[in-house]
Amino acid sequence: MKFLKLSLVIVGLVVLAFVASRFYHFNYTVNTWDDWCSQILEEDLYAFAIRFDDAAIRADFVQKYNDFIVEKIADKYLGGAKLTDKVVQEMARLKMIGVWNEGDNLYLKNGFLIIDNELGIDEFSEWENQFRKYLDIRQNRQNMDDFQYCIYGTINTHFKNFILIGPNDKSVAIPLEFTRKEGFK
Repeated sequence: MKFLKLSLVIVGLVVLAFVASRFYHFNYTVNTWDDWCSQILEEDLYAFAIRFDDAAIRADFVQKYNDFIVEKIADKYLGGAKLTDKVVQEMARLKMIGVWNEGDNLYLKNGFLIIDNELGIDEFSEWENQFRKYLDIRQNRQNMDDFQYCIYGTINTHFKNFILIGPNDKSVAIPLEFTRKEGFK
């Protein structure tokens, strides 16, 4: 009788472990921007031990953010051009538009912004102010949707400076929190 009870307990534990393994990751490495977003949005990944590959998260983010930004710039300034258009791809390759990182610095370039002091137009300053506002996560979280929070949260945690570059290489460096710097040593 004891053997039967012990066998049932063991079978029950094996079944429970099998079911749990289908829903939970025992050791999970967050190595994509999408999984990172799930973490900062406090979506449960059902994992017991989570590790972060910050370099992989950063690389994935830069690639996805570049595609997003290049598409937005091309649509607005190049008559609805798409990321797949050869001219857009060449401009991004030459870093005339787009996002890239060098070490701990994240760069975003848009050479199409209008700056005309005689007309009182300075899209670069407006652009800078918008980024500064959203990068102040603690003050502006309530004004952001989850996608924006994920973008600006990642920029803040995975980079030391955010460098905006406009026409004629006008630039400004915005210092960031860089709370994940330990992951890049």
